[in-house]
Amino acid sequence: MTQQKLSIGWGKPNIFYRKVYDSFWKKVPDVVEDSYQLTPTKGDKKTANVEGGEAEAVKHKANSYEAAYALRLAAEREMHIDHTNGLVDDEYALCVIPEDANVPGPYIERSEVSVEDPMNAEDGSNWTYTHSCLKPVSGGKIVKWGKFTATEGTGANAGKYTIAAAQGYDFAAATQLQPAGSGSGSGSGSA
Repeated sequence: MTQQKLSIGWGKPNIFYRKVYDSFWKKVPDVVEDSYQLTPTKGDKKTANVEGGEAEAVKHKANSYEAAYALRLAAEREMHIDHTNGLVDDEYALCVIPEDANVPGPYIERSEVSVEDPMNAEDGSNWTYTHSCLKPVSGGKIVKWGKFTATEGTGANAGKYTIAAAQGYDFAAATQLQPAGSGSGSGSGSA
């Protein structure tokens, strides 16, 4: 029996972002190798013990999530999200399409962004953008998983993208990822 080759979400991701109420997405420039990561932090555990220390009930708080990636500062590049002393004024949505677009990627409807801008002689300056994920306006999961397709606009909309999710995973139907609060199609899916 032959092993079937697995499609895995590793390799060079395509990362898209927008202010949560903007209509179009923009593509993040190529990130520093191995810098993109989505990290869950397990929610606190609360245990109801009876005398003697045995657990009678256990409850967990929800996980929290952070997505992070680094961009190399260069004279020819403007950083894609501006900050003041590491603070970003607006909330942003984030969508990651793995190198193999048949593999599901994460969609984050709302995030608070912070920036670290270090510099050293060996690497220059690699700015790290951290998206602390927030409860979505559409409700449900903070991180929704799906197969996404990004389509670049033309003419005046060159460099601007629309993103659609296929039916499946956390999406009950194929849908455009719309700005937060715009009603159906905002990525609510079945999550």
